[in-house]
Amino acid sequence: VPLLVRVGWVDGAFVTGALTRFATLPNHQTVEIGPWGHGGRTYADTLLPVDPLDESDLASPAGQDRRLVEFFARYLKEDSAPPVGSGTLTYSTLGTDQWRTVDAWPPENLDVRRLYPGTAGELADDAGSESTVRYAVDPTSSTGPTNRWLAGEIGQGAAYPDRRGADETLLTFTSAPLSADLHILGFPVVTFHLATTGIDGVVYVYLEDVGPDGSVTYLTEGCLRFLQRATAGLAEPMGLGVPRSFARADRLPVKPGENLDLVVELLPVSALLRSGHRIRIAIAGNDASCFSYHGS
Repeated sequence: VPLLVRVGWVDGAFVTGALTRFATLPNHQTVEIGPWGHGGRTYADTLLPVDPLDESDLASPAGQDRRLVEFFARYLKEDSAPPVGSGTLTYSTLGTDQWRTVDAWPPENLDVRRLYPGTAGELADDAGSESTVRYAVDPTSSTGPTNRWLAGEIGQGAAYPDRRGADETLLTFTSAPLSADLHILGFPVVTFHLATTGIDGVVYVYLEDVGPDGSVTYLTEGCLRFLQRATAGLAEPMGLGVPRSFARADRLPVKPGENLDLVVELLPVSALLRSGHRIRIAIAGNDASCFSYHGS
């Protein structure tokens, strides 16, 4: 059965499913990932908050409708044979009006860039000496009422106002200004070595863009419950993230004060960070907007 799949970069976790199907299923697939909210009908580019949906045939509702009709017309005719295998992935890059079409995921010519946190809140290209940072979870930390998990329920694209205030309750690490534009594509992965005072916990991780004026823009996020930290293989930032089962049998107990190793996969994103901007990793222990918090 041929598939037409349309999702947005800031649309719940649906983009993860779209990329996983495209990379693993044999069906012929036409996949579109744009600057959209749920279903492609609303705009959601955190780096370009002005809505240009009517200006681009790829992004506009009219263009989306035309491609939907063409898809059904092509595959529901009595004399048409469904294609086998292959397909295309067309995706946008947040912060630009650029689109690219590829026939496989991951695309070729990608590199992994590693950054290391420091005790002064820096995010550096080289690992410094081993040190410890303490963070007390603020249960009021929040991504607001129009985050990617809630926006679809209220019929609009996800929106994240300037997060510099929100970051005041989080543990943050920020890079030096970029010397050139940087295109981020794939599943960002954050590795933790931590201990907790509780018998379980959750970590929320945000990838953000910090502008020269200090404004903070949300790019993507990931979360992981400590009990579910077991992995089923090596992390693949350029592929499909971190393989894990989430099966009950694979849960790992947590002891207060015990050192834990966690590999947190962030939801995939394609975004252009401009020269002079900085990369930020922000870490929380709760998102009060839509998740329950059980302190210890």
